[in-house]
Amino acid sequence: MEPLVSIGLLTYNHEVYIEDCLTGFLQQDYTNIELIILDDASTDRTRERIDALYDKLREKFPKVVLIYHEKNCGNIPHNVNELVRHATGEYYRHFAGDDIMCPNCISNLVKCLQMHPDVSVVYSNGYVINDSFKLGDTAVRQKLLPRKPVNDTCENTFRKLMLENWLPSPCAMFRRRVFDKHGLYDESIPYEDYEYWLRISRTEKLYYLDQELVYYRRSEASLSNYSGKNAKKKIKTSMLSDRMTIQKYMRYLPAEDRKKTVAAYYDKYYRMSYSANFYRGFLAAAYKYKKFDFEVYLDFRSMLSNMILNSINGTR
Repeated sequence: MEPLVSIGLLTYNHEVYIEDCLTGFLQQDYTNIELIILDDASTDRTRERIDALYDKLREKFPKVVLIYHEKNCGNIPHNVNELVRHATGEYYRHFAGDDIMCPNCISNLVKCLQMHPDVSVVYSNGYVINDSFKLGDTAVRQKLLPRKPVNDTCENTFRKLMLENWLPSPCAMFRRRVFDKHGLYDESIPYEDYEYWLRISRTEKLYYLDQELVYYRRSEASLSNYSGKNAKKKIKTSMLSDRMTIQKYMRYLPAEDRKKTVAAYYDKYYRMSYSANFYRGFLAAAYKYKKFDFEVYLDFRSMLSNMILNSINGTR
C-alpha cells in the first residue's frame, strides 16, 4: 500500500488563489493523502471557497481536516507547528494557499524518498509565478532555483546553508520522524524555515530532485517579495530573522567560515536594501559591513546617489 502523506495547508486571505491550489491537490496522481487545512481567520471569502470544494476533496482523499481559527494568530511558525501536530502520515508536506502543485508532485517526491532510504528530506525545483497566474496558463516561467543544487554531505550542506538559504520550503517533503527527532519549528523566529534547515542539515541528509513540481507565487504580499508592498517592513523582519538564525548556529562553524557567513549576511541586506530603496537598511548594513571587514569594497556613494535620484524621479 502507498505510504500516507500528510499535507499541511496554511491559508490566510487567499480567496483569489485557493481554488487553484485545491484543484492542484485534486489533480494529484497520488491519492493516499491526509489533507490538513488551517485557515488563520481570513477576512475574505477563503473559507467559503474551501467549503465549496470540501466534498470533492473528501471523495479524493481518505482524510480531510479543516481547522478554522476564529482569531488571527499571525505567527506563521506557530501555525505550521499546529499543522505538523495534526499530521499522522509517514511523510509530511507543508504548503501555502497561494501556491500550486503539479499533478505528479507528491508521487515523485514519495518515489524519491522510497528510492533513497537514507534521505530525510527531498526537495525539488519549481516555477515562480505572479499574481495573475492561473492554473493551466502556459506562459514561460522563471525557475525557482536557477542553479542545480549539489547533493552533498551533511557537513557541507550545513556550511553552504549558513552562507545562503537556497532551500525552497514549498518544494520540500519530510519524513515525519524528522520532527519527532528534532522537534518543531522555533516560534520565536519570524521566518521559521531557515532555522529548521540549519537545525537538521548537520545530521540529516537532504536530497535535491531535479524536477519542477511546484508553482510558487511571488505575489505583492508574499514574504519573499522584497520589491512590492511593505518591502521595507519585510526586509527588516527578514534581517532580524536571519540574524537570530545565524547567531544560533554560528558556534558549529570554524573561524574562517564564521567570517564568510557574517560577510554574506551583510552583503545580502546591503544589496537588498538598495534594490528596495530602503535608506535605513542600506546605511545600517553598509556601516556594519564596512566595520566588520574594513578591506571590503562597497560601491557606497554611487549606490546612495542612485537611490536619491530614483526617489526624486519616482522610479521605485
